Amino acid sequence: MELPYTKIRPSLIRQIKNINFAVIYFHSTENLKLNKEVKANEMGNIKKRMDHKF
Repeated sequence: MELPYTKIRPSLIRQIKNINFAVIYFHSTENLKLNKEVKANEMGNIKKRMDHKF
């Protein structure tokens, strides 16, 4: 006997995979933006420290 929900599953799994990919992609792009900002701040701080020393 075939369960009724097995017919829906492949497309549902595909949708879930797409959603997961979208979420991961969004988070990774957000992290990249944050990393760029953090790195810029770090570079600024290092520069300030270097200027302070000399």
